Amino acid sequence: MESAIDNGYVFPRPVDTRLMRAAIRAAYEGVDAGHGGPFGAVAADGEGNILSVAHNEVLKSGDPTSHAEILAIRALGGYSLAHVVLYATGYPCPMCLSSLLWARVPVVYYCNDYTMAQEIGFDDVAFMRVLGEIYCCHPVFSPESRTDRLSIRHLPLPEGKALYAYWLSRPDRGMY
Repeated sequence: MESAIDNGYVFPRPVDTRLMRAAIRAAYEGVDAGHGGPFGAVAADGEGNILSVAHNEVLKSGDPTSHAEILAIRALGGYSLAHVVLYATGYPCPMCLSSLLWARVPVVYYCNDYTMAQEIGFDDVAFMRVLGEIYCCHPVFSPESRTDRLSIRHLPLPEGKALYAYWLSRPDRGMY
């Protein structure tokens, strides 16, 4: 398998879509259990070995920080996860992005974007506007971003779109 360097870390290529599919499966499990929204995350090492899997648990725990990305990195322990690549079903919200930066995760792949999340009732764009007011800037959603600290890459799959449609079809979904 060919390798590439991203943010100083070597990751295998091509991107292994099975890791995103594992995040999608985790999200379905969380939705079916009534734990939270349609969000899942997988933390893996550079060889594609799964280190942790999580789904959103905001409704289950009553904790607004129980997002899949945060639970996936909490499960690993430690504060420096520079060896980890994260796969998330949705573009990470501002809280999750900050946590990923603090944990030194160098690369994040996401499946569904903010527009798709907005269509199912999750308006992270509104939070971005508020942060822009607080920090006196105008944050703009970028589908792909590469900085010296974090690369964010879009990995769209039809299963991701189906996940959000499934969430919308559920009359028992709990919004928060």
